[in-house]
Amino acid sequence: MGRITVTEETYIRQLPFSAVQKLQMILDPGKLWEKFAVNIPKKIGIEFEPKYSYISIEQFSKIGRTSDGSPTRAILSDWGMQNVKVKDLISVLSESKLYAAADYLSVSLMEGKPVERKASDSEAERDEENINQDCKTKPDKTEQQKVETQLLRSATAAAADFPGAIGSGNDLSYASGGCPSGNLNAGFKNSGPTESDEIEEEEHALKSLLSVKEICLQHMNYNLLKTITGDFNEKELLFGGNLIGRGGFGTVYLGQFHNGFQIAVKCLKDDNEDMRKQFETELQVLSKYRHENIVHLLGSSKDGLQHCLIYQYMQNGSLEDRLCCKNDTTPLSCLLRIKIVKGTARGIAYLNGQGLVHRDIKSANVLLDKDFVPKVGDFATARMAPSGNSSTFKNTSVLIGTSAYLAPEAFQFDVSAKLDSYSFGVVLLELITGLPPFDNDREEKDLWSHIDENCDEIMDMVDQTAAPWNKQNIDTLYRIARNCLEHKKKKRPLVEHILPELEELS
Repeated sequence: MGRITVTEETYIRQLPFSAVQKLQMILDPGKLWEKFAVNIPKKIGIEFEPKYSYISIEQFSKIGRTSDGSPTRAILSDWGMQNVKVKDLISVLSESKLYAAADYLSVSLMEGKPVERKASDSEAERDEENINQDCKTKPDKTEQQKVETQLLRSATAAAADFPGAIGSGNDLSYASGGCPSGNLNAGFKNSGPTESDEIEEEEHALKSLLSVKEICLQHMNYNLLKTITGDFNEKELLFGGNLIGRGGFGTVYLGQFHNGFQIAVKCLKDDNEDMRKQFETELQVLSKYRHENIVHLLGSSKDGLQHCLIYQYMQNGSLEDRLCCKNDTTPLSCLLRIKIVKGTARGIAYLNGQGLVHRDIKSANVLLDKDFVPKVGDFATARMAPSGNSSTFKNTSVLIGTSAYLAPEAFQFDVSAKLDSYSFGVVLLELITGLPPFDNDREEKDLWSHIDENCDEIMDMVDQTAAPWNKQNIDTLYRIARNCLEHKKKKRPLVEHILPELEELS
């Protein structure tokens, strides 16, 4: 069969596969497909009535979260069943101000002229405007490109320390990194570089970045954060919004640039002295320490209505969410759980080795990247303290942490690294059993008391959704968990002391 000649009268169901691929490359990033979907008419040529309801658009969004799913491709396939033609597709794309996609069809595919712009649409307002039309103040495309490149450079620098921690393409697990002499603008020319100049300067900048170890954080404009988070869209990701989650410290949103680069933006909950102190604590800790199993801080923002911290985006959410299979995700396998145990322990051991106590280790604060590499997050309550020797400790007048994970001495305001050991023991029990750390419906509300009171044989309580379990691994994990949960601090090991045994698990 010869090559299909595409004209305005061609049915969109007859578009070549390469053309559909090109359209999804244009429309999938930044969720531009949503602007396209809401402007599709139920019937061509009559008074406009939307074809797709809010529920339908949610379903397309869900398709986009699968490994090989594309909302754009799904929409074209569904709409194409109505004998819709290319001219109708171009009309809807133009009405949606998605000119890059419309021009691809008109110019590249059919060798015609660019589509007509509305008088109010300037060259600079094309596809970028569709990312968030509700923001009153929009940073220009050049500013977004600079920030993307700078954050990517920082991510690449971190990869030098942690080989294999960063993937390829736009689905990167971005990490914090270094920058030579704090120069974040290396590689840019005010006069506008040519493509070859940019590539050469980019290569030079990357080589400079890879030769340093200093962590350098990017300051981001608050208005830019508003733009890439849909004006801090409060709708959950599952329903097409930007809300990742909420915590005691603040609210976290997904930020996405026009090319698909993603970040997590945590906004301060309240603008008060305590919250600002916690903001500064997290900023200072994560700008000083870097490890593959600690969440990577990319930057901050202090010039807007809220203080914000910018992190790598962790595609698989929190360990807590994955253990309860939130949003119908697949249960974690026993092999993945072993991997998460090891990585989490490495992160905690590193922190404690730096004289730092996290004070709020829990499954909700263990975040998972696209490869399920665990990273300890939320350092708002971290504190410098002794390494865990039971004869020395620091006192604090404030009880910090989550009740189900708190060691007995926490209630006496005793702060040492063994607080983190105890909390890690509870996380181990969660990974073994799949049960929540606290449950009002249980006679013994907290998980450790529930297991201690009711468990004769730990294999009877393992999470069967992760099967098949290796009994030797379970016995080892349970013994380590019990040791971590020793009531007396002096009998409790530091995480660094149990790490070698965890590393031997397979």
